Order: sequence, then structure tokens, then C-alpha cells
Amino acid sequence: MDHEKINYTLVTILTEGKKMMKTYAANQSVSKGFSLIELMIVIVIVAFLATMAIPNYTSYIRKANRTSAITQLLKAQSSFEAQYTANNPPTYPTGSTTPAAASIMSAYNDTHYIYTAVSTSTSYTLTATAQGSQAQDMENGISCTPLTISNTNVQSPAACWN
Repeated sequence: MDHEKINYTLVTILTEGKKMMKTYAANQSVSKGFSLIELMIVIVIVAFLATMAIPNYTSYIRKANRTSAITQLLKAQSSFEAQYTANNPPTYPTGSTTPAAASIMSAYNDTHYIYTAVSTSTSYTLTATAQGSQAQDMENGISCTPLTISNTNVQSPAACWN
């Protein structure tokens, strides 16, 4: 072999070696995970989203529970009206009639509301009183507890019945 061929081979090996070293060095600087800064940024973003979402979620849950209570009051009102039309002379159920007002209302009790009735033979007021975290239910700055409805269909607080 002559010197030129040896030199060319050595230069080629060295050149290729340098390329391989650069590629190796470049590959070593590529991280295979997340840095602490990247992880902290993700945590801050998730925390921000949670602070926005959780109160809205709680508000929607309370509104759903309130809607359920309104439905129960309307069912109870229907029962009272059915009793009124079934009696001769027409009277609303009271504690001394069957089914008693208390037994009609106790059928609706749940974990979010306690249902009560105040009735005479000529009128009644049905009430759903929130309990636990449901007691913090608000609509446009108005407390939505207790929810009431009467035999004349007066619903209060009015803002909460929409």
C-alpha cells in the first residue's frame, strides 16, 4: 500500500470518528424525561384549572339537587291536591287524616333536603329545607333555602324556582 492510500484511510477514519463523536454527544444532550421546571409548570396549570372548575362543578351539583327538591315538592303538592279533591267536603290532609300530611312529606326526605308540611283543612305550605353543603345554595345572591310552595302555588324564593 502506498502512503496516499494509508493517509486517505486514516483521514476517513478520523473524519468518520469525529462525526460519530458529534452524533454521540448530540444524542447525550437529549433528555429522556421532564425537567423540574417543566413539571412545576404543568402542576401550576393543573392547579389553576382546578380552582376554576371545582366551584363551578359544586354549583351545578347544588342546582341539580335543588331541581330534585322542587320536583319532590311538586309531587307532594300533587298528592295534597289529590287528597283535596278526593275528600267530601274537599279538605287538605292534616295530621289527623289518612294519609297524614307528615307521612306524605316523609316519603320524600333525602340527604340534601328535609321536607315538611304545615297544613289545615283549607290550606298548606310545603317546605324543603336544605341540609349540609346544600344549605349554601344561592341563585343571584339569594339563598335558596328553604324552598316553599303553598296551596295557592306561591313559590319562594322565586329566583330559585326557575
